Amino acid sequence: MREAAAFIADRSESAGGGFLRNALQFVTGSVRRWRNRRTVKQLADFDDHMLADLGVSRDDVRSALSQPFIHDPSVDLDQRARANRWLSYRL
Repeated sequence: MREAAAFIADRSESAGGGFLRNALQFVTGSVRRWRNRRTVKQLADFDDHMLADLGVSRDDVRSALSQPFIHDPSVDLDQRARANRWLSYRL
């Protein structure tokens, strides 16, 4: 009986730790996405030549910023830049 109680206590502690871990990951992920969104917003101030040097266009930046907050715009912008570079190599 004591073994069963100890097992249940161990499981409930790890479940609580899992909740806290998930909550912390959500908060840190939200902060990271917010910072990345702020950085991508700064790219909107770049001129078209500077954006082209980075491999993106003004429309790419606008499109990345139009995503919902739960999406990281820097990931979308990175994917677009990689696709644009790949297309430029093929031509």
